[in-house]
Amino acid sequence: MLHQNSYMVLFPNTKCNNHLRNSILMKNILLGILLILSMISKAGIVDYKTSPWHITVNKRTEYTGIALSNGRIGIMPSQLPFKVESIILNNVYDKESEQGVSKLLRGINFANLEMVIDGDTISENTISDWQQRLDMKEASLTTSFRFKEKAEIEYTIYALRGMPFAGLIDVTVKALIKNINISVAGEISCPEEYKNPNSTFRILKDNEIEMPLLQTVAKSPFGRHTLAATATFIFDHDFPVLKHSRK
Repeated sequence: MLHQNSYMVLFPNTKCNNHLRNSILMKNILLGILLILSMISKAGIVDYKTSPWHITVNKRTEYTGIALSNGRIGIMPSQLPFKVESIILNNVYDKESEQGVSKLLRGINFANLEMVIDGDTISENTISDWQQRLDMKEASLTTSFRFKEKAEIEYTIYALRGMPFAGLIDVTVKALIKNINISVAGEISCPEEYKNPNSTFRILKDNEIEMPLLQTVAKSPFGRHTLAATATFIFDHDFPVLKHSRK
């Protein structure tokens, strides 16, 4: 009887044992789901101060930019808001002088922007909390700053790998007050040594889709190459009113 009683204690009836096992299994599943969710949540949070993939700076003195490149073009950033120092072209050469050796050509700069908020142009003198962050894993450079007490602005520059002759600037503006008026201008600048620059603006239409194109074409200094650059805006809502002007 003692042996049987011990047996009954060690091995409960089948119905209770299945219930116990199901409860333990359900707890293990819930615990596993919670751990996975916790890992996913933590994976989305990046500590830029300790991340080996990121370099962050918040001072503009003695600034030296790091080019974002994709094998065809390089985009050299600037410490000035919405400005790119230069576009570098890979494997495109012209003579340095009449009797000089070949050198790499600078591209036509398509990546400069100008933003005006409530009539004030954003410049290095009107911003605070400036910061740049180089992401070596995603091959991007993010600049962020505050414009007065009206807006927080962030933009990220990419030299696109899937479209090797193209670059992208992704801009986000967060208003700090109820209403702000924003106007944005895209600028294409041609190196002074280039010849016969010709700038045009047109809007391509396909049914209801409109694509504004700002384009500049020019000859390299000694006429070896014809270079061109095109810029456009892409909005996540309807296009605002667009105007073309030359400086």
